[in-house]
Amino acid sequence: MKREEQLRRFGIRPTRYQRALAVLAWAAVAAEAAILLARWHAIPATIPVHFGRSGAPDRYGSRAALWLIPAINVLLCAALGALSRFPQLWNTAADTEDSAPRRAAYFAAGRTLLFEIRFAAVVGTAAIGTFAAFLMPKLPGWFTGLYLAAIALPLVLYAARVADVKKEK
Repeated sequence: MKREEQLRRFGIRPTRYQRALAVLAWAAVAAEAAILLARWHAIPATIPVHFGRSGAPDRYGSRAALWLIPAINVLLCAALGALSRFPQLWNTAADTEDSAPRRAAYFAAGRTLLFEIRFAAVVGTAAIGTFAAFLMPKLPGWFTGLYLAAIALPLVLYAARVADVKKEK
């Protein structure tokens, strides 16, 4: 089945918001790689690669380890982007007895969740890499909470979207 037919069948198409999140996630990956390339000479040979609960580094490694973050982000962007194209693989709140528009609303909520999680995870891990390499010897205490909130927010929004669909008759 062609992609267009599949999207028609499930009643979803990427929204402007979803496309913007995808572009911004890929832009964050590219920006991080560009920053690493541009500032490679200024990065110390040994850098913090893990931070403890207090925000202080508890493990050090080679600066080459910084390339793992953009590599993981490329894989994350590609995998979640590919998954967003195959709604039949998702476990959604849709029931087989739901109407087609209602199933489409569930699938649209799930797709938006994938785009939001991809964006939050990529931007957050890129920020961690930037902190580790350039900005300070200690990760600020507020950052962990902010990162976890950014990852949790799409889940809360998804739950609200699903609840809205369930309310509709």
